[in-house]
Amino acid sequence: MESTVDTIYALATSAPSVEGSGIAIVRVSGPDAISIAGKVVKPGIDIASVPNRVFRLVDIEFDEVPIDTCGILIFRGPKSYSGEDTVEFHLHGGISIIRSLQKALRLSGARPAEPGEFTRRAFLNGRIDLVQAEAIASLVSARGNAAQREALRQRSGTLSERLTAIRKMLRDILAKLEVDFDYPEEAVDGIAGPEAVGQLDAILSELDPLLRSYDKGSILRGFRLAIIGLPNVGKSSLLNALLEENRAIVTSSPGTTRDVVSGTLSFGGVPAELLDTAGIRIISDSLDTAEAEGIRRSWHETERADLVLVVFDTSIPIVKENVEIVARVRQIAEDTGATVLLVSNKSDLFSAWEPSIIGALVEAPDMPHVVVSATRGEGIAELRAKVREIMDLEVQPDEILLTEARHRAIIREINTILSDVRKGIEAGLAQDVAATELWGADRAIGRLLGEGLAAVDLDEIFSRFCIGK
Repeated sequence: MESTVDTIYALATSAPSVEGSGIAIVRVSGPDAISIAGKVVKPGIDIASVPNRVFRLVDIEFDEVPIDTCGILIFRGPKSYSGEDTVEFHLHGGISIIRSLQKALRLSGARPAEPGEFTRRAFLNGRIDLVQAEAIASLVSARGNAAQREALRQRSGTLSERLTAIRKMLRDILAKLEVDFDYPEEAVDGIAGPEAVGQLDAILSELDPLLRSYDKGSILRGFRLAIIGLPNVGKSSLLNALLEENRAIVTSSPGTTRDVVSGTLSFGGVPAELLDTAGIRIISDSLDTAEAEGIRRSWHETERADLVLVVFDTSIPIVKENVEIVARVRQIAEDTGATVLLVSNKSDLFSAWEPSIIGALVEAPDMPHVVVSATRGEGIAELRAKVREIMDLEVQPDEILLTEARHRAIIREINTILSDVRKGIEAGLAQDVAATELWGADRAIGRLLGEGLAAVDLDEIFSRFCIGK
């Protein structure tokens, strides 16, 4: 266990602008938090006598130079966020005021906190496990309601509880295996091979949905949506309709968009960056023109997208270039794992072909499609719903999602160990060997929850936290 003998401080709210902010909170935590805080409070006020969680208005100063009149809150350990004595100063949010207090705290014996150090101390002091600690970082960085909700669920312990339950199942198998090889001559309640295989299957069935949930869990942080198609099919109008604002220039002349135009939209609480790209024509990649550069950028954004909307104009016939664009998008999607949605636009005009068969017309009958009129806003709600459906953005109340690459990597490791042991038992693997392998899976679950990790591993995990959290 790491030492936390230092007392630390940090600004717990966002850094104010040059004009300052209405309020700022500076947090102090550690064994000497209360005594150090007392050194910056105006003499005559004994903050050690202030009750827990009672807001008290005080004057703060250092070397008899006034700093501010502010509120203080004291949270005595172990019932504080960090598990240590903690003092919060609620000040006016001027940059000079914040810096003056921070300087006074430093000269009084505290040191600046490192990124995530308050949460790291909460973990080291047993207030939370590592999965819950990582959820706090995800909560702070959440850009949409969906990611926020999932981070709150993991912070409350839903994933940790599932992992603990899986670990209990695993240890039940281990106990029975070890009884059998420790007391082979005794009539004790051990476990036979088929029973062990059945119990391993039960654990694997718990791991499988967790592993499959990662793609969905990671997309909650946000995804990129590229809108592509031939010139003048209504890509910019579609962008404007989705954003409900005139972000992109729309004219009747083809090729208006020469560069990527972007905007941000939420699909069911999941933020998406929308990218309106230049109209694509099949031309030589070697051409050195503004249009050629725009087309190259369009393909570049397509390669970076999680979802690609390929837009068609229903008022003009499908041409060979439409088919070639879809074929190239399909290849990109296969390489990157992106999803493709066909959009038949301008449904308010006379149709040169039946929009419902667009997939067959462009040799992609398996691709989902919708019909819209971007200029009239018709079908936009259906398009939004289709995006939520094919991107699988709906999270069920009892659904637990993996959102961290670290979690997925370790659960994959556990899954591999259990699968190998299962096959081994069926092939006659000795029980003591099986137990040794399964203890490796148990230790992996421990690593997920934060057991036995070296300081360097914790450094890497907490380095992505903000200072003050």
